[in-house]
Amino acid sequence: EGLYAKMVATNVIPDIESGPAWLPDSKRIIYVKNDRQEYNPIYIVNVDEKAHASLKTTTKMNHDVTSSSDGTIAFRAQTEQWDQIYIAILPN
Repeated sequence: EGLYAKMVATNVIPDIESGPAWLPDSKRIIYVKNDRQEYNPIYIVNVDEKAHASLKTTTKMNHDVTSSSDGTIAFRAQTEQWDQIYIAILPN
């Protein structure tokens, strides 16, 4: 028998080092959306409800998002010509 796969997000940035990441609650995935007009925003999707929420950041050209067990996320974002690493604690 085949494995059932459910699509939960489209237009996802192909990350260089790390990609979409499960959040500690195992119900949500964090990812970077391929949206050049919005400078590649970070989104969270609830996989059961397919509900997407954009995280408001002051960064642009986000990529390589990852999550820790306490809900802190880390990601790279471009500032001027170099990438910087950012961290943020997600609200519950």
